Amino acid sequence: MLIPISHLLGKPVKSLDSESNIGLVENILIDPENGKLLAFLVRTGFIFIKIKLLSPTDIAGLTPDFLVVHDSDSLILPEEIIKAKKVLDQKIFVLGSMVKTKRGKILGKCSDLWIESATNEVVKFYVKSTPLAGPLAEDRIIPIEKVIRITRSQIVVKDDVVKVKAFKKMPMRQKIPAKELAGATG
Repeated sequence: MLIPISHLLGKPVKSLDSESNIGLVENILIDPENGKLLAFLVRTGFIFIKIKLLSPTDIAGLTPDFLVVHDSDSLILPEEIIKAKKVLDQKIFVLGSMVKTKRGKILGKCSDLWIESATNEVVKFYVKSTPLAGPLAEDRIIPIEKVIRITRSQIVVKDDVVKVKAFKKMPMRQKIPAKELAGATG
């Protein structure tokens, strides 16, 4: 099942061993070299708030309403995943990044991305058009395979995505059929 990241932000991370909430999903880290999910940033604590990381390999279950881990030891300090720590220090966050083609055409901003719950892999980006993209610009869904590079301030995609347009964005709680997503890229 494809799950939009927007559904997970602010949602609880639940532990199977204690059957309790152990944190809230704050953001995600994407590997700028290959577009793969590095980690979820999870806010823990109520008085003394800490940001910890949750590796995709430590996720026992993923739903639109929460993430499930085996135990609280699944949440680790950023220093424990070297590549994730580097991305965090460089402040490379995909959501809100400007999306441009290789030739420099502005398409809009990344407003969402979808993760395949079975593999915990990013599969598509949702790009919301902005005034900078021009008056006739449309929202787009861009497959991860079309991403050339991700930097601190932008996502650069192949020029042929200019032809790919998104269908209207689904309401927040409605499931997005995989068949529709696959058809939106062709």
